[in-house]
Amino acid sequence: MEFNKIKTISNNRKVGGDCFRLDYLKNSKLYLDYYLNQFKIEDYWIIKSTNKLRIVSIENFLEFKYSGYILFKKSIYKKEWIESWIDFISINNIEIKFLHKQFPPEYIKKLMKIRDGI
Repeated sequence: MEFNKIKTISNNRKVGGDCFRLDYLKNSKLYLDYYLNQFKIEDYWIIKSTNKLRIVSIENFLEFKYSGYILFKKSIYKKEWIESWIDFISINNIEIKFLHKQFPPEYIKKLMKIRDGI
C-alpha cells in the first residue's frame, strides 16, 4: 500500500476504537504508517472531515490530501446513518469546518432548529 510519507499526523482518540480522527499536524513527529499498523482500515468508514463532508475511499485516505479524516467502525456505524447526517448538514447549509466527533443519534435531527442568517 502506498501512503503519504510527507505529512505528519496526529490523533484525538484511541486509534482502532469505535470512532477516531486523524489530522495533519505540522508539529507531530508521527506519519500515517505509524497509525496504519494500529487498526484494520477495511473495518472503517472513512470521512473527509473538512469543509464538505463525504465518505472517501481507502486510496483517497492513504493520499491524505485533506487536513483531517474521521473513521467510523463499520460493525457499529451504518453507512446509511453517516450519509443521512452528511445530507442533513448539506441540505440545511450547516457549516461544519471540521468534524471532531461522531454524529449524534438520529432523533437529534428532530430537535434541531435551523435559523437563517446567523
